[in-house]
Amino acid sequence: MKRLQVLLVVLMLALALSSSVFAQSDANTVVFAINADTQGYNAFAQTSVTNFVTSFMWPTLITTDPQTGELLPNLASWTVSDDGLTYTFNIEPDALWSDGLPITANDVKFTLEASQSPVVGSFMAGQYNWTSINVIDDKTLEIVLPQVDCTFLGNLGWGIMPAHKFAADFSDFNTAAINTAPDIAGGPYIFDEHAPDEFIRMRANPNYWKGQPQIENIVFQIIPDTEVAFQSLMGGGVDLSAITADQDPAAAANPNLTINRFALNTVAFTTFNLADPTNPQPAYDADGNPVDQGAHPIFGDVAVRQAYAMGYDHDALLALAGEGAVRSVGPVPPVISWAYAADLAPIAYDPEGAAALLEAAGWVDSDGDGVREKDGVPLEFQLDYPAGDSLIDGTALIIQDQLGQIGFRVNLNGAEWQSLVGARLLAQTYDAFYLSISGGIPEPDFIANMMLNSAQDIPLAGLNIASYNNPQMDELLASGRAVPGCAAADRAPIYQQVQAIALEDMPYDYTISTAARFVHNNRIQNITPGPWDPYGASRIEQWTLAQ
Repeated sequence: MKRLQVLLVVLMLALALSSSVFAQSDANTVVFAINADTQGYNAFAQTSVTNFVTSFMWPTLITTDPQTGELLPNLASWTVSDDGLTYTFNIEPDALWSDGLPITANDVKFTLEASQSPVVGSFMAGQYNWTSINVIDDKTLEIVLPQVDCTFLGNLGWGIMPAHKFAADFSDFNTAAINTAPDIAGGPYIFDEHAPDEFIRMRANPNYWKGQPQIENIVFQIIPDTEVAFQSLMGGGVDLSAITADQDPAAAANPNLTINRFALNTVAFTTFNLADPTNPQPAYDADGNPVDQGAHPIFGDVAVRQAYAMGYDHDALLALAGEGAVRSVGPVPPVISWAYAADLAPIAYDPEGAAALLEAAGWVDSDGDGVREKDGVPLEFQLDYPAGDSLIDGTALIIQDQLGQIGFRVNLNGAEWQSLVGARLLAQTYDAFYLSISGGIPEPDFIANMMLNSAQDIPLAGLNIASYNNPQMDELLASGRAVPGCAAADRAPIYQQVQAIALEDMPYDYTISTAARFVHNNRIQNITPGPWDPYGASRIEQWTLAQ
Protein backbone atom coordinates (compact mmCIF):
# COMPACT_ATOMS: atom_id res chain seq x y z
CA MET A 1 0.00 0.00 0.00
CA LYS A 2 2.78 2.40 0.87
CA ARG A 3 4.46 1.69 -2.46
CA LEU A 4 1.17 2.50 -4.23
CA GLN A 5 0.93 5.81 -2.34
CA VAL A 6 4.49 6.70 -3.35
CA LEU A 7 3.72 5.90 -6.99
CA LEU A 8 0.62 8.09 -6.87
CA VAL A 9 2.60 11.01 -5.44
CA VAL A 10 5.26 10.59 -8.13
CA LEU A 11 2.56 10.51 -10.78
CA MET A 12 0.89 13.67 -9.45
CA LEU A 13 4.21 15.49 -9.32
CA ALA A 14 5.02 14.40 -12.85
CA LEU A 15 1.67 15.68 -14.08
CA ALA A 16 2.17 18.94 -12.22
CA LEU A 17 5.60 19.41 -13.75
CA SER A 18 4.28 18.61 -17.22
CA SER A 19 1.68 21.38 -16.84
CA SER A 20 4.39 23.99 -16.24
CA VAL A 21 5.67 24.04 -19.81
CA PHE A 22 3.79 27.23 -20.72
CA ALA A 23 4.81 29.30 -17.71
CA GLN A 24 8.44 28.26 -17.93
CA SER A 25 8.86 28.61 -21.68
CA ASP A 26 7.28 32.03 -22.19
CA ALA A 27 7.84 34.90 -19.79
CA ASN A 28 4.81 36.73 -21.17
CA THR A 29 2.28 33.97 -20.58
CA VAL A 30 -0.06 33.56 -17.62
CA VAL A 31 -1.48 30.11 -16.85
CA PHE A 32 -4.82 29.50 -15.15
CA ALA A 33 -5.67 26.08 -13.70
CA ILE A 34 -9.24 25.01 -14.53
CA ASN A 35 -10.81 21.75 -13.41
CA ALA A 36 -12.64 20.77 -16.62
CA ASP A 37 -12.66 21.38 -20.34
CA THR A 38 -15.09 23.81 -21.92
CA GLN A 39 -18.35 22.93 -23.65
CA GLY A 40 -17.21 25.06 -26.56
CA TYR A 41 -17.11 28.85 -26.82
CA ASN A 42 -20.72 29.91 -27.08
CA ALA A 43 -21.59 32.71 -24.67
CA PHE A 44 -24.62 30.80 -23.37
CA ALA A 45 -22.84 27.58 -22.40
CA GLN A 46 -24.07 25.88 -19.24
CA THR A 47 -20.94 25.29 -17.18
CA SER A 48 -19.09 27.76 -15.00
CA VAL A 49 -15.75 26.76 -16.54
CA THR A 50 -17.00 27.53 -20.04
CA ASN A 51 -18.48 30.82 -18.91
CA PHE A 52 -15.19 31.77 -17.26
CA VAL A 53 -13.08 30.94 -20.31
CA THR A 54 -15.38 32.67 -22.78
CA SER A 55 -15.53 35.80 -20.61
CA PHE A 56 -12.07 36.64 -21.95
CA MET A 57 -13.38 36.58 -25.54
CA TRP A 58 -16.93 37.94 -25.56
CA PRO A 59 -17.59 41.47 -24.27
CA THR A 60 -20.37 42.11 -21.75
CA LEU A 61 -22.60 45.16 -21.57
CA ILE A 62 -22.03 45.44 -17.83
CA THR A 63 -19.45 44.32 -15.29
CA THR A 64 -19.34 44.20 -11.49
CA ASP A 65 -17.01 45.92 -9.08
CA PRO A 66 -14.78 43.10 -7.74
CA GLN A 67 -15.03 44.32 -4.15
CA THR A 68 -18.63 45.60 -3.86
CA GLY A 69 -20.56 43.84 -6.62
CA GLU A 70 -21.90 47.17 -7.89
CA LEU A 71 -23.05 46.96 -11.50
CA LEU A 72 -20.81 49.09 -13.72
CA PRO A 73 -20.73 50.01 -17.43
CA ASN A 74 -18.49 47.85 -19.58
CA LEU A 75 -19.20 47.61 -23.31
CA ALA A 76 -21.99 50.12 -22.81
CA SER A 77 -23.24 52.83 -20.46
CA TRP A 78 -26.96 53.26 -19.92
CA THR A 79 -29.77 55.54 -18.86
CA VAL A 80 -33.19 54.54 -17.51
CA SER A 81 -36.48 56.33 -18.05
CA ASP A 82 -38.33 57.76 -15.05
CA ASP A 83 -40.87 54.93 -15.10
CA GLY A 84 -38.08 52.32 -15.08
CA LEU A 85 -39.29 50.68 -18.29
CA THR A 86 -36.93 51.98 -21.00
CA TYR A 87 -33.19 51.36 -20.95
CA THR A 88 -31.01 53.16 -23.47
CA PHE A 89 -27.53 51.69 -24.00
CA ASN A 90 -24.67 53.63 -25.57
CA ILE A 91 -21.98 51.28 -26.84
CA GLU A 92 -18.34 52.28 -26.62
CA PRO A 93 -17.64 54.14 -29.89
CA ASP A 94 -14.21 52.53 -30.30
CA ALA A 95 -15.36 48.96 -29.56
CA LEU A 96 -14.33 46.63 -32.40
CA TRP A 97 -14.32 42.93 -33.10
CA SER A 98 -10.85 41.54 -33.64
CA ASP A 99 -11.51 41.40 -37.39
CA GLY A 100 -11.81 45.19 -37.39
CA LEU A 101 -15.59 45.46 -37.73
CA PRO A 102 -17.39 47.60 -35.14
CA ILE A 103 -19.30 46.02 -32.26
CA THR A 104 -22.78 47.36 -32.85
CA ALA A 105 -26.25 47.60 -31.35
CA ASN A 106 -27.27 44.92 -33.82
CA ASP A 107 -24.79 42.48 -32.20
CA VAL A 108 -26.42 43.15 -28.84
CA LYS A 109 -29.95 42.76 -30.19
CA PHE A 110 -29.00 39.55 -32.01
CA THR A 111 -27.40 37.99 -28.91
CA LEU A 112 -30.21 38.91 -26.55
CA GLU A 113 -32.86 37.60 -28.92
CA ALA A 114 -30.85 34.42 -29.50
CA SER A 115 -30.78 33.79 -25.73
CA GLN A 116 -34.59 33.67 -25.70
CA SER A 117 -35.13 31.78 -28.95
CA PRO A 118 -36.47 28.19 -28.71
CA VAL A 119 -34.20 27.40 -31.66
CA VAL A 120 -31.19 28.08 -29.42
CA GLY A 121 -32.51 26.54 -26.18
CA SER A 122 -30.37 28.71 -23.90
CA PHE A 123 -30.54 28.33 -20.14
CA MET A 124 -31.13 32.10 -20.11
CA ALA A 125 -34.52 31.57 -21.78
CA GLY A 126 -37.11 33.18 -19.53
CA GLN A 127 -34.57 35.34 -17.70
CA TYR A 128 -35.51 38.37 -19.82
CA ASN A 129 -38.88 39.88 -20.68
CA TRP A 130 -39.11 42.89 -22.97
CA THR A 131 -41.70 44.57 -25.12
CA SER A 132 -39.20 45.57 -27.79
CA ILE A 133 -35.51 45.94 -28.60
CA ASN A 134 -34.92 48.90 -30.87
CA VAL A 135 -31.69 49.67 -32.70
CA ILE A 136 -31.45 53.47 -32.76
CA ASP A 137 -28.13 53.56 -34.60
CA ASP A 138 -24.95 51.46 -34.78
CA LYS A 139 -23.94 52.38 -31.25
CA THR A 140 -27.29 52.98 -29.55
CA LEU A 141 -29.86 50.44 -28.40
CA GLU A 142 -33.18 50.89 -26.62
CA ILE A 143 -34.88 48.10 -24.66
CA VAL A 144 -38.45 48.60 -23.49
CA LEU A 145 -39.80 46.42 -20.68
CA PRO A 146 -43.47 45.62 -20.05
CA GLN A 147 -43.04 46.14 -16.31
CA VAL A 148 -40.36 46.95 -13.78
CA ASP A 149 -37.70 44.21 -13.66
CA CYS A 150 -35.27 44.53 -10.76
CA THR A 151 -33.05 41.82 -12.25
CA PHE A 152 -32.79 43.16 -15.78
CA LEU A 153 -29.42 44.92 -15.57
CA GLY A 154 -27.79 42.16 -13.55
CA ASN A 155 -28.82 39.59 -16.13
CA LEU A 156 -26.91 41.44 -18.84
CA GLY A 157 -23.58 40.08 -17.66
CA TRP A 158 -23.38 37.50 -20.45
CA GLY A 159 -21.15 37.80 -23.49
CA ILE A 160 -22.22 39.53 -26.68
CA MET A 161 -21.50 37.51 -29.82
CA PRO A 162 -20.82 38.76 -33.38
CA ALA A 163 -24.04 38.69 -35.38
CA HIS A 164 -22.16 38.59 -38.69
CA LYS A 165 -20.82 35.12 -37.83
CA PHE A 166 -24.27 33.52 -37.54
CA ALA A 167 -27.44 33.07 -39.54
CA ALA A 168 -29.96 35.78 -38.76
CA ASP A 169 -32.61 33.20 -37.78
CA PHE A 170 -30.31 31.59 -35.15
CA SER A 171 -30.45 28.27 -37.00
CA ASP A 172 -26.68 27.75 -36.64
CA PHE A 173 -26.23 29.47 -33.27
CA ASN A 174 -25.32 26.18 -31.61
CA THR A 175 -23.49 24.59 -34.54
CA ALA A 176 -21.46 27.36 -36.21
CA ALA A 177 -17.70 26.86 -36.37
CA ILE A 178 -17.15 29.83 -34.09
CA ASN A 179 -18.46 27.72 -31.20
CA THR A 180 -15.57 25.25 -31.43
CA ALA A 181 -12.75 27.22 -33.07
CA PRO A 182 -13.48 30.96 -32.78
CA ASP A 183 -11.68 33.15 -35.32
CA ILE A 184 -12.90 36.38 -33.76
CA ALA A 185 -13.27 38.01 -30.35
CA GLY A 186 -14.44 41.26 -28.84
CA GLY A 187 -12.90 40.88 -25.40
CA PRO A 188 -9.29 41.20 -24.27
CA TYR A 189 -8.15 37.89 -25.76
CA ILE A 190 -8.54 35.92 -29.00
CA PHE A 191 -8.75 32.14 -29.23
CA ASP A 192 -5.52 30.55 -30.44
CA GLU A 193 -5.41 26.80 -29.74
CA HIS A 194 -7.33 24.08 -27.91
CA ALA A 195 -5.96 20.64 -27.05
CA PRO A 196 -9.02 18.81 -25.66
CA ASP A 197 -8.70 17.89 -21.97
CA GLU A 198 -5.22 19.47 -21.92
CA PHE A 199 -5.20 23.23 -22.48
CA ILE A 200 -6.72 26.27 -24.16
CA ARG A 201 -4.47 29.10 -25.32
CA MET A 202 -5.43 32.69 -26.20
CA ARG A 203 -3.48 35.70 -27.42
CA ALA A 204 -3.96 39.39 -26.66
CA ASN A 205 -6.52 41.24 -28.78
CA PRO A 206 -4.84 44.33 -30.34
CA ASN A 207 -8.28 45.82 -31.10
CA TYR A 208 -9.59 45.63 -27.52
CA TRP A 209 -11.26 48.97 -26.81
CA LYS A 210 -9.83 49.19 -23.29
CA GLY A 211 -6.33 48.75 -24.68
CA GLN A 212 -4.36 45.71 -25.77
CA PRO A 213 -3.51 43.57 -22.72
CA GLN A 214 0.13 43.77 -21.73
CA ILE A 215 0.28 40.02 -21.12
CA GLU A 216 0.60 38.50 -24.56
CA ASN A 217 -0.79 35.02 -23.91
CA ILE A 218 -3.05 33.28 -21.44
CA VAL A 219 -3.39 29.52 -21.07
CA PHE A 220 -6.12 27.56 -19.32
CA GLN A 221 -4.50 24.35 -18.13
CA ILE A 222 -7.11 21.63 -17.60
CA ILE A 223 -6.30 19.84 -14.33
CA PRO A 224 -9.31 18.02 -12.83
CA ASP A 225 -7.47 16.82 -9.72
CA THR A 226 -7.15 19.52 -7.07
CA GLU A 227 -3.94 18.05 -5.65
CA VAL A 228 -2.25 17.98 -9.05
CA ALA A 229 -3.30 21.58 -9.66
CA PHE A 230 -1.98 22.58 -6.25
CA GLN A 231 1.42 20.99 -6.81
CA SER A 232 1.69 22.81 -10.12
CA LEU A 233 0.75 26.09 -8.46
CA MET A 234 3.34 25.57 -5.72
CA GLY A 235 6.02 24.79 -8.29
CA GLY A 236 5.22 27.69 -10.61
CA GLY A 237 3.66 25.59 -13.34
CA VAL A 238 0.41 27.53 -13.14
CA ASP A 239 -0.01 31.11 -12.00
CA LEU A 240 -3.61 31.17 -10.79
CA SER A 241 -5.70 28.47 -9.17
CA ALA A 242 -8.37 27.86 -6.58
CA ILE A 243 -7.17 25.79 -3.62
CA THR A 244 -8.88 23.81 -0.88
CA ALA A 245 -8.87 24.58 2.83
CA ASP A 246 -6.34 21.88 3.65
CA GLN A 247 -3.95 23.32 1.04
CA ASP A 248 -4.14 26.81 2.52
CA PRO A 249 -1.30 26.53 5.10
CA ALA A 250 1.25 25.32 2.55
CA ALA A 251 0.24 27.99 0.04
CA ALA A 252 0.42 30.67 2.74
CA ALA A 253 4.00 29.61 3.50
CA ASN A 254 5.05 29.93 -0.15
CA PRO A 255 6.64 33.39 -0.61
CA ASN A 256 5.81 33.36 -4.33
CA LEU A 257 2.05 33.17 -3.79
CA THR A 258 -0.77 35.41 -2.55
CA ILE A 259 -4.01 33.91 -1.24
CA ASN A 260 -7.26 35.83 -1.66
CA ARG A 261 -9.99 34.47 0.61
CA PHE A 262 -13.62 35.38 -0.07
CA ALA A 263 -17.10 34.30 0.91
CA LEU A 264 -18.47 33.39 -2.49
CA ASN A 265 -21.81 33.81 -4.18
CA THR A 266 -22.25 30.04 -4.32
CA VAL A 267 -24.41 27.32 -2.85
CA ALA A 268 -23.70 23.60 -2.74
CA PHE A 269 -26.54 21.11 -2.78
CA THR A 270 -27.91 17.73 -3.72
CA THR A 271 -30.45 18.05 -6.50
CA PHE A 272 -33.15 15.40 -6.51
CA ASN A 273 -34.79 14.32 -9.74
CA LEU A 274 -38.51 14.56 -8.99
CA ALA A 275 -39.58 13.33 -12.43
CA ASP A 276 -39.21 10.01 -14.24
CA PRO A 277 -35.50 9.80 -15.14
CA THR A 278 -36.17 7.25 -17.89
CA ASN A 279 -38.31 9.70 -19.86
CA PRO A 280 -37.18 13.31 -19.31
CA GLN A 281 -39.80 15.84 -20.35
CA PRO A 282 -40.07 19.64 -20.13
CA ALA A 283 -42.60 21.11 -17.72
CA TYR A 284 -44.61 22.58 -20.60
CA ASP A 285 -45.21 21.71 -24.23
CA ALA A 286 -44.75 24.14 -27.12
CA ASP A 287 -48.20 25.61 -26.48
CA GLY A 288 -47.55 26.21 -22.80
CA ASN A 289 -49.63 23.31 -21.53
CA PRO A 290 -48.35 21.28 -18.54
CA VAL A 291 -46.68 17.98 -19.42
CA ASP A 292 -47.04 14.79 -17.37
CA GLN A 293 -43.43 14.15 -16.35
CA GLY A 294 -44.10 11.07 -14.26
CA ALA A 295 -42.44 10.71 -10.86
CA HIS A 296 -39.10 9.43 -9.67
CA PRO A 297 -39.66 6.08 -7.89
CA ILE A 298 -37.83 7.32 -4.80
CA PHE A 299 -37.40 11.07 -4.84
CA GLY A 300 -40.91 11.74 -6.06
CA ASP A 301 -41.76 11.20 -2.37
CA VAL A 302 -41.11 14.35 -0.33
CA ALA A 303 -40.68 12.23 2.82
CA VAL A 304 -37.67 10.54 1.21
CA ARG A 305 -36.15 13.88 0.30
CA GLN A 306 -36.67 15.19 3.82
CA ALA A 307 -35.25 12.01 5.35
CA TYR A 308 -32.21 12.32 3.06
CA ALA A 309 -31.54 15.82 4.36
CA MET A 310 -32.07 14.83 8.00
CA GLY A 311 -30.10 11.62 7.68
CA TYR A 312 -26.54 12.95 7.41
CA ASP A 313 -24.53 15.57 9.27
CA HIS A 314 -24.28 18.76 7.22
CA ASP A 315 -22.00 20.26 9.86
CA ALA A 316 -19.41 17.63 8.95
CA LEU A 317 -19.21 19.31 5.54
CA LEU A 318 -18.28 22.57 7.25
CA ALA A 319 -15.31 20.81 8.81
CA LEU A 320 -14.25 19.55 5.38
CA ALA A 321 -14.68 22.97 3.79
CA GLY A 322 -12.62 24.80 6.40
CA GLU A 323 -12.70 28.30 7.80
CA GLY A 324 -15.25 30.66 6.33
CA ALA A 325 -17.75 28.04 5.16
CA VAL A 326 -21.31 28.46 6.47
CA ARG A 327 -24.53 26.46 6.36
CA SER A 328 -27.01 27.54 3.71
CA VAL A 329 -30.76 27.03 3.73
CA GLY A 330 -31.78 27.77 0.17
CA PRO A 331 -30.88 29.16 -3.24
CA VAL A 332 -29.90 32.60 -1.94
CA PRO A 333 -26.21 32.55 -0.90
CA PRO A 334 -25.52 33.98 2.58
CA VAL A 335 -23.14 36.54 1.04
CA ILE A 336 -26.25 38.31 -0.31
CA SER A 337 -27.04 39.13 3.28
CA TRP A 338 -29.99 41.46 2.68
CA ALA A 339 -32.03 38.69 1.05
CA TYR A 340 -30.69 35.65 2.91
CA ALA A 341 -33.14 33.99 5.32
CA ALA A 342 -30.86 34.11 8.35
CA ASP A 343 -33.72 33.30 10.73
CA LEU A 344 -34.62 30.11 8.86
CA ALA A 345 -33.22 27.11 10.73
CA PRO A 346 -31.37 24.66 8.49
CA ILE A 347 -32.25 20.97 8.60
CA ALA A 348 -30.74 19.42 11.73
CA TYR A 349 -28.94 16.08 11.75
CA ASP A 350 -31.57 13.67 13.10
CA PRO A 351 -31.12 10.07 11.91
CA GLU A 352 -33.83 8.80 14.25
CA GLY A 353 -36.29 11.38 12.94
CA ALA A 354 -35.31 10.53 9.38
CA ALA A 355 -35.93 6.84 10.02
CA ALA A 356 -39.33 7.65 11.52
CA LEU A 357 -40.25 9.71 8.45
CA LEU A 358 -39.39 6.81 6.19
CA GLU A 359 -41.34 4.36 8.31
CA ALA A 360 -44.42 6.58 8.28
CA ALA A 361 -44.18 6.90 4.50
CA GLY A 362 -44.08 3.11 4.09
CA TRP A 363 -40.37 2.65 3.46
CA VAL A 364 -39.44 -0.37 5.61
CA ASP A 365 -36.73 -3.03 5.60
CA SER A 366 -38.99 -6.04 5.41
CA ASP A 367 -36.32 -8.57 4.43
CA GLY A 368 -33.61 -7.47 6.87
CA ASP A 369 -30.96 -6.71 4.24
CA GLY A 370 -30.37 -3.21 5.58
CA VAL A 371 -32.12 -1.50 2.65
CA ARG A 372 -35.67 -0.21 2.97
CA GLU A 373 -38.23 -0.80 0.27
CA LYS A 374 -41.78 0.19 -0.58
CA ASP A 375 -44.09 -1.66 -2.94
CA GLY A 376 -41.13 -3.70 -4.12
CA VAL A 377 -38.98 -0.64 -4.90
CA PRO A 378 -35.71 -0.57 -2.89
CA LEU A 379 -34.56 2.69 -1.33
CA GLU A 380 -31.52 2.64 -3.61
CA PHE A 381 -30.19 5.34 -5.90
CA GLN A 382 -27.07 6.60 -7.66
CA LEU A 383 -25.45 9.79 -6.42
CA ASP A 384 -23.53 11.47 -9.25
CA TYR A 385 -20.88 14.07 -8.50
CA PRO A 386 -17.79 15.61 -10.14
CA ALA A 387 -14.81 13.70 -8.79
CA GLY A 388 -11.39 15.15 -8.00
CA ASP A 389 -12.42 17.89 -5.57
CA SER A 390 -11.57 16.78 -2.03
CA LEU A 391 -14.57 18.60 -0.52
CA ILE A 392 -17.09 17.04 -2.91
CA ASP A 393 -15.43 13.63 -2.74
CA GLY A 394 -15.57 13.74 1.07
CA THR A 395 -19.18 14.94 1.05
CA ALA A 396 -20.25 12.01 -1.14
CA LEU A 397 -18.63 9.53 1.25
CA ILE A 398 -20.37 11.08 4.27
CA ILE A 399 -23.74 10.93 2.51
CA GLN A 400 -23.20 7.30 1.50
CA ASP A 401 -22.10 6.20 4.95
CA GLN A 402 -24.63 8.00 7.12
CA LEU A 403 -27.65 7.43 4.87
CA GLY A 404 -26.64 3.79 4.67
CA GLN A 405 -27.12 3.58 8.44
CA ILE A 406 -30.83 4.47 8.14
CA GLY A 407 -31.77 2.19 5.25
CA PHE A 408 -30.66 3.90 2.06
CA ARG A 409 -28.32 2.23 -0.41
CA VAL A 410 -26.27 4.98 -2.04
CA ASN A 411 -24.24 4.01 -5.09
CA LEU A 412 -21.58 6.63 -5.74
CA ASN A 413 -20.70 7.70 -9.25
CA GLY A 414 -17.85 10.18 -9.09
CA ALA A 415 -16.70 11.01 -12.59
CA GLU A 416 -15.14 13.75 -14.68
CA TRP A 417 -17.52 16.72 -14.84
CA GLN A 418 -17.67 16.89 -18.61
CA SER A 419 -18.93 13.31 -18.83
CA LEU A 420 -21.71 13.99 -16.32
CA VAL A 421 -23.05 17.45 -17.03
CA GLY A 422 -24.72 16.77 -20.37
CA ALA A 423 -25.53 13.08 -20.24
CA ARG A 424 -26.76 12.99 -16.64
CA LEU A 425 -27.45 16.38 -15.05
CA LEU A 426 -28.82 18.56 -17.85
CA ALA A 427 -30.44 15.60 -19.57
CA GLN A 428 -32.28 14.93 -16.29
CA THR A 429 -31.52 11.20 -16.39
CA TYR A 430 -29.94 11.14 -12.91
CA ASP A 431 -31.37 10.12 -9.52
CA ALA A 432 -29.50 12.56 -7.28
CA PHE A 433 -26.54 14.81 -8.07
CA TYR A 434 -24.23 16.74 -5.73
CA LEU A 435 -22.65 19.95 -7.01
CA SER A 436 -22.37 23.68 -6.37
CA ILE A 437 -23.53 26.64 -8.43
CA SER A 438 -22.42 30.25 -8.56
CA GLY A 439 -24.68 33.24 -8.99
CA GLY A 440 -21.98 35.44 -10.47
CA ILE A 441 -23.84 38.64 -9.60
CA PRO A 442 -25.17 40.03 -6.28
CA GLU A 443 -28.78 39.26 -7.19
CA PRO A 444 -30.88 36.81 -5.11
CA ASP A 445 -33.18 36.05 -8.03
CA PHE A 446 -30.46 34.62 -10.25
CA ILE A 447 -29.89 31.17 -8.74
CA ALA A 448 -33.40 30.95 -7.30
CA ASN A 449 -35.15 31.63 -10.59
CA MET A 450 -33.03 29.23 -12.60
CA MET A 451 -33.42 26.39 -10.08
CA LEU A 452 -37.03 26.84 -8.94
CA ASN A 453 -38.99 28.44 -11.80
CA SER A 454 -41.03 25.76 -13.56
CA ALA A 455 -40.43 27.50 -16.90
CA GLN A 456 -36.75 26.63 -16.48
CA ASP A 457 -37.52 22.88 -16.44
CA ILE A 458 -36.30 22.04 -19.95
CA PRO A 459 -34.02 19.02 -20.39
CA LEU A 460 -30.66 20.02 -21.89
CA ALA A 461 -31.58 23.71 -21.72
CA GLY A 462 -33.08 24.95 -18.45
CA LEU A 463 -31.46 24.74 -15.03
CA ASN A 464 -34.52 23.66 -13.04
CA ILE A 465 -32.83 20.28 -13.07
CA ALA A 466 -35.03 18.91 -10.28
CA SER A 467 -38.23 19.29 -12.36
CA TYR A 468 -39.72 21.27 -9.49
CA ASN A 469 -43.12 22.78 -10.26
CA ASN A 470 -44.93 24.93 -7.68
CA PRO A 471 -47.23 27.73 -8.96
CA GLN A 472 -46.83 29.61 -5.67
CA MET A 473 -43.06 29.63 -6.17
CA ASP A 474 -43.42 30.86 -9.75
CA GLU A 475 -45.62 33.73 -8.53
CA LEU A 476 -43.19 34.67 -5.78
CA LEU A 477 -40.25 34.74 -8.16
CA ALA A 478 -42.18 36.94 -10.58
CA SER A 479 -43.19 39.33 -7.79
CA GLY A 480 -39.59 39.59 -6.53
CA ARG A 481 -38.56 40.95 -9.89
CA ALA A 482 -41.38 43.44 -10.20
CA VAL A 483 -41.18 45.31 -6.88
CA PRO A 484 -41.70 49.05 -7.63
CA GLY A 485 -38.48 50.92 -6.94
CA CYS A 486 -36.57 47.64 -6.43
CA ALA A 487 -35.56 48.56 -2.87
CA ALA A 488 -33.76 45.72 -1.11
CA ALA A 489 -35.92 46.15 1.99
CA ASP A 490 -39.06 45.59 -0.10
CA ARG A 491 -37.69 42.61 -2.03
CA ALA A 492 -36.08 40.79 0.91
CA PRO A 493 -39.28 39.30 2.42
CA ILE A 494 -40.18 37.76 -0.93
CA TYR A 495 -36.85 35.94 -1.26
CA GLN A 496 -36.97 34.85 2.37
CA GLN A 497 -40.34 33.24 1.63
CA VAL A 498 -38.83 31.62 -1.48
CA GLN A 499 -36.19 30.03 0.74
CA ALA A 500 -38.76 28.86 3.29
CA ILE A 501 -40.92 27.12 0.66
CA ALA A 502 -37.86 25.56 -0.98
CA LEU A 503 -36.79 24.18 2.40
CA GLU A 504 -40.22 22.66 3.00
CA ASP A 505 -40.67 21.18 -0.49
CA MET A 506 -37.01 20.15 -0.66
CA PRO A 507 -36.42 19.76 -4.41
CA TYR A 508 -32.79 20.46 -3.44
CA ASP A 509 -30.93 19.73 -0.22
CA TYR A 510 -28.88 22.90 0.20
CA THR A 511 -25.78 22.31 2.30
CA ILE A 512 -23.07 24.97 2.57
CA SER A 513 -21.64 28.08 1.02
CA THR A 514 -17.87 28.07 1.00
CA ALA A 515 -15.21 30.67 1.50
CA ALA A 516 -13.09 30.10 -1.57
CA ARG A 517 -9.37 30.57 -1.76
CA PHE A 518 -8.02 31.95 -5.03
CA VAL A 519 -4.26 32.08 -5.36
CA HIS A 520 -2.06 34.00 -7.77
CA ASN A 521 1.67 34.02 -8.33
CA ASN A 522 3.27 37.25 -7.17
CA ARG A 523 4.84 37.78 -10.58
CA ILE A 524 1.40 39.08 -11.65
CA GLN A 525 1.17 42.79 -10.87
CA ASN A 526 -1.83 45.19 -10.74
CA ILE A 527 -4.26 42.36 -10.01
CA THR A 528 -7.32 43.38 -7.95
CA PRO A 529 -9.36 40.34 -6.88
CA GLY A 530 -12.57 40.61 -4.91
CA PRO A 531 -15.49 38.41 -3.88
CA TRP A 532 -17.41 39.34 -7.05
CA ASP A 533 -14.39 38.72 -9.32
CA PRO A 534 -12.09 36.32 -7.45
CA TYR A 535 -9.21 36.59 -9.93
CA GLY A 536 -9.76 40.23 -10.82
CA ALA A 537 -9.80 38.98 -14.40
CA SER A 538 -12.38 41.53 -15.57
CA ARG A 539 -9.51 44.01 -15.45
CA ILE A 540 -6.90 41.76 -17.00
CA GLU A 541 -5.84 44.47 -19.45
CA GLN A 542 -4.28 46.21 -16.43
CA TRP A 543 -2.18 43.21 -15.40
CA THR A 544 1.56 43.24 -15.88
CA LEU A 545 4.28 40.70 -15.12
CA ALA A 546 7.24 41.41 -12.87
CA GLN A 547 10.50 41.20 -14.76
